Amino acid sequence: ITLNAAVDEYKIIPENPLAGNKISLPRSKEVKKIKALTSDELERLLNLIKPQKDKMIALIAAKCGLRAGEIVGLTWSDVDFDNMNLNINKQWKQLPTGVFGFGTLKTSNSYRKVPIPASVVKELKKYKKSRTSEFKFDRLFPEKTTSVMCTRFNYKFKSLGFDISIHDLRHTYATNLIAIGLDFKTISKYMGDTVEMVIKT
Repeated sequence: ITLNAAVDEYKIIPENPLAGNKISLPRSKEVKKIKALTSDELERLLNLIKPQKDKMIALIAAKCGLRAGEIVGLTWSDVDFDNMNLNINKQWKQLPTGVFGFGTLKTSNSYRKVPIPASVVKELKKYKKSRTSEFKFDRLFPEKTTSVMCTRFNYKFKSLGFDISIHDLRHTYATNLIAIGLDFKTISKYMGDTVEMVIKT
């Protein structure tokens, strides 16, 4: 993450010397605590987030349950305003060549269509209209790397008084669907996970 930021964000070095190397770090055996916001906490957070682009990213994470790479990989051709859904068919990731670009999704279950709430559709239309000149390769959010975006959001959330990550908004999405009585099979379909994984998490 640090070396990618040195290349992409700060232009300190021309390329990542470890690009393409498969270095496995030891995984902690400590169970990570799952975090999710209540509906009130989520609305308070969303009302505080600025600028518009960051609010839109948080909205899609919290109201559509996408993974960070899926959000950064969204293109306008994936947004079906008429049927109010997102076509999740790729993600933004580091490719085998070391550069970042569109790549395959995590699993076969990850390829899916996710409904967009009416309130998010409204915000997406406003966002598209106001920022047309900024879109590159038709991407909604032209972030250079997923990891840099996640780090930026971690700091942003903490500065707003919320000890969460962008991925915790995905947990919030699942929790809210469970709270309104949606069945686990449908939730797992929307999230691109198995039923077992959703129940376990």
